[in-house]
Amino acid sequence: MQLSMMYRRGIVMPLDHSAWTELEHDDVREATPVHWLKIDSKELFHKLERSGLFDELALACSVRIAPREPAELLPVALPRALAIVRQHIARLPMSRLRAAFLRNFESLLQTAISNGYPLFIVL
Repeated sequence: MQLSMMYRRGIVMPLDHSAWTELEHDDVREATPVHWLKIDSKELFHKLERSGLFDELALACSVRIAPREPAELLPVALPRALAIVRQHIARLPMSRLRAAFLRNFESLLQTAISNGYPLFIVL
């Protein structure tokens, strides 16, 4: 199944090299070991979009982030992505929903950096 069909609106991290390969080839199974940070409401999605987060990540990481097209943030780009997310966390005020998502995204980025895995953004 396509990545954008299975993990719509969220951030996906492979948990092993075979999962990374499946995600890169856009052919995933339900059993593919991943961690999915879901953008679980339209409200949250629109708040994140209006904040400029996705545009800033795209620019900093040299990727195209577009609806229904998974964007791979390679391990080398993740420190730049982490800096962007931290800048957004530092901006106050924000809703509890957005703050919680950004803190979870920050944690996921730190884990991906430590493990040397990419992240895939699916809008």
